[in-house]
Amino acid sequence: AMILDTCRGALGGDMIFLILHDAGRNDLVGVAQPGAAYDPAGHFRLALHEKSMAVMIFKEGETIAIRDCRNDPRVSPHIVARFSIRAALGAPLRVDGRVMGVLMSVSQLDEHDYSEREILLIEGFAREAALAVHSRMQQERRARAEQRYQRLNQLAPDAIFLLDADLRVREANAAATQLLGLTGDLCGRNLAEFIDGNLQELQRLGAAGPAGIEHGASHFETELLRADGVRVPVEVHANRPMPDEALIQAFFRDVSAIRQSREALYRLAHHDPLTQLPNRLFFLDRLGHALELARREERRIAVLFVDLDRFKNVNDTLGHATGDKLLQSVAQRFKVLV
Repeated sequence: AMILDTCRGALGGDMIFLILHDAGRNDLVGVAQPGAAYDPAGHFRLALHEKSMAVMIFKEGETIAIRDCRNDPRVSPHIVARFSIRAALGAPLRVDGRVMGVLMSVSQLDEHDYSEREILLIEGFAREAALAVHSRMQQERRARAEQRYQRLNQLAPDAIFLLDADLRVREANAAATQLLGLTGDLCGRNLAEFIDGNLQELQRLGAAGPAGIEHGASHFETELLRADGVRVPVEVHANRPMPDEALIQAFFRDVSAIRQSREALYRLAHHDPLTQLPNRLFFLDRLGHALELARREERRIAVLFVDLDRFKNVNDTLGHATGDKLLQSVAQRFKVLV
C-alpha cells in the first residue's frame, strides 16, 4: 500500500500495479493495485508466453512507456479492456542482477506522452520497491523456516536440547520434557541433574573454543535419571551448531527397547530356549577363554560332564513333553546348586 500510494502521488497515474514473478508457476501475478488489498495469490495473472507489456518489461528488463495502449500491439487487449487502460509506464523490479517483477503506472483517462522525469521517477521507485519487497519476502521466508524448524522440533520423536556451555537448557522440545518425566518449561534447568553417567563428552563440547568447533561433535551412550527415579538408557548425538556461540545441540534417543531387543537376541543366541541354560555356543566360548587363561597362568581347570541316566526311556515311555519337564527341573536344580 505504501509503494502504491507513494508512486501514485509522484507520477499522478490513475492506477499503480505491483506485479511479481511467481517462480513456482512461472508467471506474473498482480499482487497489489489501488482499491484492492495486497494478495500474494494475485488479482490477475499473466503467462510469460502471452503478449503483454508487463511480460515484455520482465523479460527484457527495460522500462517501457506506451502513449496509446489501445492501438499498441505490445499490450494485452484483455488487460486494456479490464482496466480501461489508455496509457502505461512500467519499470522492472531488479534485485541482485535479476528481475523479480514489474511496477506500472496506468492512465485511464487520456493518452499520455511520458516525460524523461516521469521515467526516471518510476525507475527510482522500482528500485526502492524491489528492495522493500525483496526484504519483506526474505523476512517471510525466514519466519516460515523458523516455524517449520520449531514444528519439526516439537514433532520430533527424539528429545532435542539446546544447552549453554554449563549444560543449562536454553530450549527443549516436547519429547525432551516427556523423556525426563516432567511437565512445564525446562529452560534454566541444568541437564547434569538428570544424567546418571557420562557427562564428559557434553562438558568437552561446552568448553571447546572456536578453534575446536570443527571437531565439535560427539556420539555416546549414557543413562538419564527421570523425575520418577527410573533410569533410561539413551543414545546422545551432540554438536556445536553455531561457530560464534558456545551452545550445544543435543539429541537424546531412548534406547530402552533397542537394548532390550539386543539383550533378547543375545540371550536367544547363547541360551537354550527350553532350559534357559547357556547353550553349546556359549559353553565353548567360555571354555576357550578359561583354557587360554589357564595357559597364561600355568594352572589347570576342571570340566564336569553330567549325564541323565535312562533319559531316553522317559521320552519313549512318557513322551517328549514329560522329557522336557524333566530337563527343566534338572536345569533349575543346577541353577540353585551352582
